Amino acid sequence: MPQQNKFDISICIATFKRPKELNRLLEHLLPALEKCAVDKEVILIDNDAAQAAMPVFESWRSRIKNLTYYVEPVQSIALARNLAVQKARGTWIAFIDDDERPHENWLMVYWQEKDRWPAEAFLGPVLPVFENVKDTWLDRDLFFNRKRHETGTVLEPTQLRSGNIFLKRVLLQTHEFKQEYGLSGGEDFECFYRMHRSGTVFISCDNAIVHEHVPPDRVRLRWLLKRAFAGGQTYTKIRSEVFPGFLQSTKTLVKALAGIVVFGALLPFSMLAGFNVAARILIKATVQLGHIAGVSGSAYNFYRETAK
Repeated sequence: MPQQNKFDISICIATFKRPKELNRLLEHLLPALEKCAVDKEVILIDNDAAQAAMPVFESWRSRIKNLTYYVEPVQSIALARNLAVQKARGTWIAFIDDDERPHENWLMVYWQEKDRWPAEAFLGPVLPVFENVKDTWLDRDLFFNRKRHETGTVLEPTQLRSGNIFLKRVLLQTHEFKQEYGLSGGEDFECFYRMHRSGTVFISCDNAIVHEHVPPDRVRLRWLLKRAFAGGQTYTKIRSEVFPGFLQSTKTLVKALAGIVVFGALLPFSMLAGFNVAARILIKATVQLGHIAGVSGSAYNFYRETAK
């Protein structure tokens, strides 16, 4: 049974074996909470059966008003997010990841902008911050900076994600995150894609900024290729659920094979333009491999791999 609204905003955080990062998030969240003078709560979901986040919660429970802690013992980002929604009592929900930190105006901007636009869901930018990354040939701007959109821009489904989103709780009471994407990732895109198809309007809120900490092991071509493969696979799997049938699967397969041929042919020549150009071509080819895997129904559990 859905919780009755008691707060204006529920800030929901799912965490898995990252106590240091979680502590950093809460340090930056506190000033954002203080600047937004509305009734709010913070819900912390520990997705680790061993409760690695419990000491962090205990150290912060007296400093953050209405901070609550729950455990989802089954490793699944989808189940963790669903539990947060089930426990939430706010009219609005703000999702932020445990490896992020908000600007002090983050929550206040969302609260103000929601009255300016005819929408029930708003997304802010996620800007990368690199941690102790030594010199690398990878162009960080090229591979890690997402395109930003002016406030008020209506967003397309492919631009939706959960790392920094502010939306009406009622939307998530009718659109749960699917468990089948709990380890592969893409549970946020799949959920918001369904919302979009049902008529929900998503608006960009460019001043509601959070920063994402990027550790050294992610600033590698291997990690980018894994992410590309998982993204291609998940996107195709979701599209196949919306547009099922042999004909659609065949079209996807043919396009993916054609893409591999084209990008494979371009790869040797792209080396002449530099490693970053070649890496971008290789990533695009890997996305096509992910599409093929998505058509075949094979599963690549990206979250389980990255948690190792």
